[in-house]
This record gives sequence, C-alpha cells and structure tokens, in this order.
Amino acid sequence: MHHRLLKQKKKMKKTGYFICALLLLCMTANAEWVFVYEIAVHKNDTVDLKDFELIEGKVNTYPSNPGEYTLKIISSENKEVFTTAIPIQFSLHVDEIGEDGKMHQENVELDYVTRFMRLPYSISAEKIELYHGDMLINSLRIGEKLCISDGTCIDYCKSRNDPDCPHEASTTISSTETTSFTETLPTTTPSEATTTIPDEAGSFDIISYLPQITILIVVLAVLGTAVFTIRRRAENKRIERERKEFRK
Repeated sequence: MHHRLLKQKKKMKKTGYFICALLLLCMTANAEWVFVYEIAVHKNDTVDLKDFELIEGKVNTYPSNPGEYTLKIISSENKEVFTTAIPIQFSLHVDEIGEDGKMHQENVELDYVTRFMRLPYSISAEKIELYHGDMLINSLRIGEKLCISDGTCIDYCKSRNDPDCPHEASTTISSTETTSFTETLPTTTPSEATTTIPDEAGSFDIISYLPQITILIVVLAVLGTAVFTIRRRAENKRIERERKEFRK
C-alpha cells in the first residue's frame, strides 16, 4: 500500500512538472516585440517624449472611444503600417465631499495628459506621427532612438547606420523572433494604459496577461485537488487499517 502511494505521488509530481513547463511555453509563445511609446500631450499641442524603447510584451489592442488625436506608424515607403485613435481629454471629473456632507462632482482642468502605449513592431516602421485632427503635432524618427551606440545591434538597425552594426553584425533580436506587420494591417485601437492624471503612466497591463494567469490558476487548482485526493485516500486507508487491528 505504501509503495502504491509513493508511485502515485511520483506520477503526480511528473504531471505537475509537465503542466508547469507547458504553461511556461505558452507564455513565451505569446510574447512579441513592441514599441513602448510614452508621451505627455499639452493643451497647446506640444508633446514631450517620456520613453521610447523596443521590448518584449503585448500590444495594447483594447477598444477605446475615438478622439481628436490620431497616432500613425509610417513605413520607409511612406505608407501607414498602423493607425489608432488616442482619447485625450484635459478635463477630469472628480467626486468630492462638500461642506454639507454630500458628494459633489468637481471638474478639474489638466495642463497635460500622459499616455503610455505598446505599439506593434515592424521592421519597416520609419517614424511615429501624432495628429490633432488633421494637424501633425509630433513626429518621432524611430531610428534616431533605437539605432544608437549602446553596444547592441538589432535587425531593425542593420540598414540604418547603427554604429554597433558594422559588416552585418549578429543581432540581439533574430528575424524569426520579430513580428512583421504588413501595410494592410487593420486599424486597431489600444486602450489607455494610464489614468488621465499626469505622470501616472503604468508600464504593466495585467489584462494582457489574463490568459496566462487563468491557465496558472487552473493548473494550481488541479494540482491542489490531486494532492488533497491523495492525502484523503491515504487517511481513509489508515483509518480502515486501524479499524481492522482494533477488531482483532
């Protein structure tokens, strides 16, 4: 009986290792390269670049209401690779308790609004443009931010005079790992990753990892149930054995 219980425990441990490895593989497979683009947009249409880099992550693709501001990724052939609306409002409704003890809604005017986005990576992307209506208010040349002397050479910078990429040097991001977006990529609308309060941009979006979190919860639940079942069976057998000895 004890030998059978040990075999069940070993089998359960192997199953747990397999499920964890499968979960890790799924999380890795879902990763992709994205442009991190964080900006502060002022009322007078001036734009401050807070952060721009290329990382592994998930593209923001959650719906949001169309606004007056539009972001476009332009290719080296001057074609739109990606387009999305960015909702920006400089007024914020805040609930406050007044002197009468009742809740009142106050309107707060903001001088600028911060937005944090993860945009789709494309090796053909040349610049990111931000429009207010039909007016171009900011243009960012991607190569000027990524293809600099920082000790790394990525595929994107091989043909863009990166000082770290002489003679087709090896890259830190292989071509098989990058996600290319064609010129026919449909327009998607990312959600806001930050609040409308300035300087509160968040770099982690838990919603984009909900599938992995759900799988992890299910795996833990299955393992927990299996362990509980094994212990309960062992306890029942122990009780039965004690009963038999008592009857003797």
